[in-house]
Amino acid sequence: MSSDEKQKRGRVLLVGMGPTTATALDALAERFAVIGLVREVAGGAVDPVVVRACRLGVRIIPVATIPGIEAAVNELRPDCVVVSSFHRILPDTLLAKCPFLNVHYAMLPRYRGRAGRTGCHRSPPCRLRRRPRATRGARSARRAST
Repeated sequence: MSSDEKQKRGRVLLVGMGPTTATALDALAERFAVIGLVREVAGGAVDPVVVRACRLGVRIIPVATIPGIEAAVNELRPDCVVVSSFHRILPDTLLAKCPFLNVHYAMLPRYRGRAGRTGCHRSPPCRLRRRPRATRGARSARRAST
């Protein structure tokens, strides 16, 4: 890849604390310039995500707090921030600084968590089929009489 092509790639800051950060890092590094990884570094422990980021030449920002993320955004000026496994709500003031993308790894839609309680979320979309009230009432009455 030429230096002109590298400069045209989008600059991405990755924020991630969980194990899914490794796959996010690899996928992003294929298509974008990952300019930083916000991730707490445990003292003395070898973190394979941090090792991989270092091999890719990605700067490690070890302060995984909202002020730490804000400082990284202000300093690095990314085109986008990708959030993977960061379990805190980011304030509007931070979200206004640049685009943020939250990635969620799950086997959807079968294992969709709490969203499953709110309606039908099948892929492809389905229509809920409801019986008319009279039919439902008659069915309930039959059950009660048996």
